[in-house]
Amino acid sequence: MLLDLHSHSTASDGRLPPEAVVNAAVAAGLKWWALTDHDTMDGIAAAETALAAAAGPKPRLIPGAELSTRWQGHSTHLLAYFPHFTGSWRQLPAASAWLDWLAELRQRRAERNVAMLEKLERNGISLPPASLGGGRPAAALGRNHIAQALIAGGWATTVPEAFEKYLTPGAPAWVPLRGVETPEAIARVRAAGGLPGLAHPSRLHFDWQPHLPDLAGKGLAFLEVWYPTHDAAQVEDFRRLAAENHLQASGGTDFHARAGERLGAIIPTTALAWLAA
Repeated sequence: MLLDLHSHSTASDGRLPPEAVVNAAVAAGLKWWALTDHDTMDGIAAAETALAAAAGPKPRLIPGAELSTRWQGHSTHLLAYFPHFTGSWRQLPAASAWLDWLAELRQRRAERNVAMLEKLERNGISLPPASLGGGRPAAALGRNHIAQALIAGGWATTVPEAFEKYLTPGAPAWVPLRGVETPEAIARVRAAGGLPGLAHPSRLHFDWQPHLPDLAGKGLAFLEVWYPTHDAAQVEDFRRLAAENHLQASGGTDFHARAGERLGAIIPTTALAWLAA
């Protein structure tokens, strides 16, 4: 089954608006598709409207978000899926509390952006906030947008170079994100009726596997098993690890519409039966 349960739009750091990501999902022939912008679900309503108006076979939309958290002292991203998210769901108290919490996370991100820009200024690089992100709200911006501005100003030639020179630990403009602990984020997702999972586990830079049973016991629902950089051996290893910890398996491309990126991952139909329940 061709699907993609990890994608981004201009609601966070993607390069296409939600409506255009919908068009890409339809054109790719996806059966299921999740929009998982960073710390926000602001693109979901536009995606729902565009999907309703799209012609031909359409994917099932799984509304979601990607959360920046800390686990064992290390940066750890969670995916949150809300298979039953609807217009009426937004009126529930639990939904309101969830969306308010996401807004708080975005405010923390905005404060971090200001601190990074101030550090760049002290290093002779002036990037006015209004020049970032093509008019996005400050809370929707992140390091990728600052990296793009550094490239535009001639201080770097690629995003990885911009990160390495300025935006990673030890670099001149590095500021840690005042994030949330992973167990708290899991609890927040569960309280709102969502399903939390560990995103791109191969990108965790610490010995996390011995601690996985603890997260599973706290409500973790799935691992992102299928991911563009996961080879066949890693896929099987993560599927085994998920099964051993009574977790489900998910997958996606982490689509941002960067050069060469395409929506769609081939995943066994039976692997996603849990989302249809």
